[in-house]
Amino acid sequence: MSFALKQYSDNPIYTRLLQTALSRLPLALCIYDADTNLVYANDTYMELWGFEERDLAQELNSQRLTRQLEKVTTESSQALVEVLSGYDDCTRIEFRDGRIFDLFTLKFRLEGKKDFNLRIWRDQSQQAWQLEQVTEQLGMFKTLTNLLPDQLFFKDANQCYMEVNESFLVHHGLEGMDAILGLNDSTLLLPEYWKRSEFEEQEIIRTGKPVVSDLREEVRLNGDRVWSQCTKLPYYDAKGEISGIFGFSVDVTDQRRNEQLIWQQANYDHLTQLPNRRLFAERWHSAWQAHLRDPKAIGLLLINLDGFKIINDSLGFQSGEQLLVSVAERLRRCVRSKDSIARLSGDEFAILATDLKNEDDLRVVVRKVLAQFDEPFIISRQSLTVHASLGVAYAPEDGEDLDTVMMHADQALHEVKRQGGKNWKRFTEELNANVSQQFSLANDLRYAVKNQEFSINFQPIVDMQSNLEWVKVETLIRWHHPRRGWVSPADFIPVAEQTGLIVEIGEWVFHEAIERLAEIQQETGLSLLVSVNVSPRQLKAEGFDPNRWLEHAKKLGVDPSNIVVEITEGMFLDPDEQVLGHLDRFTELDMKISLDDFGTGYASVSFLENFSVDVLKLDRAFVNDAEKTPRRRILAEAIINMAKALELEVVAEGIETEAQSDWLRAAGCEYGQGYFYSKPLTPGKLLEQLRERQGSKG
Repeated sequence: MSFALKQYSDNPIYTRLLQTALSRLPLALCIYDADTNLVYANDTYMELWGFEERDLAQELNSQRLTRQLEKVTTESSQALVEVLSGYDDCTRIEFRDGRIFDLFTLKFRLEGKKDFNLRIWRDQSQQAWQLEQVTEQLGMFKTLTNLLPDQLFFKDANQCYMEVNESFLVHHGLEGMDAILGLNDSTLLLPEYWKRSEFEEQEIIRTGKPVVSDLREEVRLNGDRVWSQCTKLPYYDAKGEISGIFGFSVDVTDQRRNEQLIWQQANYDHLTQLPNRRLFAERWHSAWQAHLRDPKAIGLLLINLDGFKIINDSLGFQSGEQLLVSVAERLRRCVRSKDSIARLSGDEFAILATDLKNEDDLRVVVRKVLAQFDEPFIISRQSLTVHASLGVAYAPEDGEDLDTVMMHADQALHEVKRQGGKNWKRFTEELNANVSQQFSLANDLRYAVKNQEFSINFQPIVDMQSNLEWVKVETLIRWHHPRRGWVSPADFIPVAEQTGLIVEIGEWVFHEAIERLAEIQQETGLSLLVSVNVSPRQLKAEGFDPNRWLEHAKKLGVDPSNIVVEITEGMFLDPDEQVLGHLDRFTELDMKISLDDFGTGYASVSFLENFSVDVLKLDRAFVNDAEKTPRRRILAEAIINMAKALELEVVAEGIETEAQSDWLRAAGCEYGQGYFYSKPLTPGKLLEQLRERQGSKG
């Protein structure tokens, strides 16, 4: 309903006022009657079509339409013609010059008599351009987001997806937008994970606080486990209110897997998949922190396989590795879930037993571990009986840090090994004192080599089948320490072996023995044989060469056939090719090989058959026990007879009585050595004694 003041409604001024207002409208406006005659047009309309007043005559209606159709596009021409029908409508008309107008048509009847048609043209060019620009920018933005490797997404206030980029679709295996729009995370993730995401997003909408760069693990409905770095921000509408969530997520699954792989390789043994020394140290730290909160004891067990090198060398590395894997599996079965097990190196394992109430609990663990070696292992279709040695320390009693506790367990392990293995031992302070003493001894040994504190003795070996002539001597090393006094070889030789000083000491002993022998031979004219003990470590040492020994002997006028290289049975348990090569070379150089302490260690008849040996030294245990133990006597005589059959010489050690000498002589033993004949003598004393014996014969 229109309104006009009464004083103006019937006044011509009103008409002019209305016309002026219509003419100045920014909208193009015109009115047609029912016969399509132009009844009214405002100034904006005239400018739109470029009409002059003379162009508005009724007889020019068709010409005006033609001019109008020429200015609009072909598609809009048809729409413009249809508008002439006079229906109320809104039509978009596009001009050939690019302008765009919305044409509104409205049919009305004046005073109930005649129909008219009102047409209003509204310029939409700027709006259309702006819309086009926005559409283009949105398209560019979408293209850009689809090129990004990050997953972008928008969610509404109900956590349903409104928009996602191509990367999101690809990472979730979705075929298109329809597969996710309007849906929430329950269509992508297992309940545990999508519920967590839902709660998180509800908090963002409630508080407006974003979640930035949150590393998370998620499991999808298909079971895929993925890691992502996710950021979620509140999304605000035009009113400044939170209406949803905008987020982007970076898939770091490969990176995470690589990190886990690197961590796995850094903390686990690649062969057994047990924790390594590094992770074991971390487990100790955790166990110790737990101990500080609840003071229960911690047990540390070091486990070392007995004779593993023999298995490795005889069956090959693959079999050795299979054995290590099998041992690891058995150890896993015998420890509690709260305990830790690790492979420290080679054939050495460790177990960390926590929450121990007392040492009885520790003994239970030890017994379980040793029980794992009761049954043989099946390796490369062979049944192998393998034993283990255990060294045990008990914290905090045996130490409060890993290094100390490990050191004490290692000391206990070495003591078990020294006693023959296949057992366990708990660390004691006495052990520690012995180790400290050995360390001090090792230190003094280094100075002893430099300061020439060593000397040698010779112990005569007699021909028992003649007049007990002194035909051989064994070289024995002696050490006089400036503070300790005389140090027993039984104390310092093992330390020299462990430290490697035995190589240098052994070389000195050989050279010294040959030089003193040369002097004795020159003084007496006797052709004594001299035996020199040789360590496996000497023969394995870099640069060791039997030819140099030969050169030294020849230089001093000592025939190589007068030299006896004395080795122990244990050397054959580790048949190193280099060692065996040196022994063969000694034989080629006409030196003899003597096997010391035969009958008490590991040697068997097969060793005598397969390796080059000239002399057997019957261990003193057979000689000392022969009178009390008939079985020992029988065994000793059997060894003597076997040696004869194999054409080997026999030297009986430790003869201290005439009865022992007579018995061995009657049994056919060729040579004897012991205090009954002579104690060890200095080279000077030996020379003196030999001269006396020569004089008594003369």
